Amino acid sequence: MPSAPVQVPPTPSPAELDAVCRYLDSRRLLTTELYVKGPEFIEIRVETRVEVDPYAAFDAVAMEIAAAINQFLDPLGRALPSTAGSPRAERNGQGRDIGQDFHPTSLYGVIQQHPRVKTVSYLAIRVKGQPHDRLQPVTLAADAMVYGAQHDIAVAPYRENEGEP
Repeated sequence: MPSAPVQVPPTPSPAELDAVCRYLDSRRLLTTELYVKGPEFIEIRVETRVEVDPYAAFDAVAMEIAAAINQFLDPLGRALPSTAGSPRAERNGQGRDIGQDFHPTSLYGVIQQHPRVKTVSYLAIRVKGQPHDRLQPVTLAADAMVYGAQHDIAVAPYRENEGEP
C-alpha cells in the first residue's frame, strides 16, 4: 500500500485545519470567536562527534544516529527515513507534546543508545539556525514544537586509555 512521503515538519493541511475548526465550532459558546492554526515548528540541528567501536561501519552509524535524533525530535513520534531509508513513516507510539520545552542534554541518551557508540565527545545544537547553549532548555511557546532536520554527525574510532603514558 503506497503511503505519502514524510513531511518534516508535519504541517497540517488547510483541509485538516478546516476539519478541526468545524469540530470545535459546533461546540463553542455562541459569544466565543474561534481561530485555528497549526503549531509553530522550531528546527533543531545537532552537531556531534561520537567515538565508536573501531570495527563499526562509520557511515552507517552516522546515519543511524541522525535517524534516532530525528525520531526523538519528531512531533508525531514517527520513525523518519534516513537518507538511505524507506520513504514510509511509521509511528513508534510516542511523540512530543505541543509547548513542551526541549532539553538538549537529553540528546546524549538518544545518541548513547546506539550499540556501537562508546562516548559522545562533542555535542552542540542550533535552534532556528542559531547556536544554543546545550545546557539551557529551548523554551517553547504554548503553540510550538521542535523537529529535527539535517545533522552533522562525525564518527571516530574509540581509543581506550588515550592520553596515558
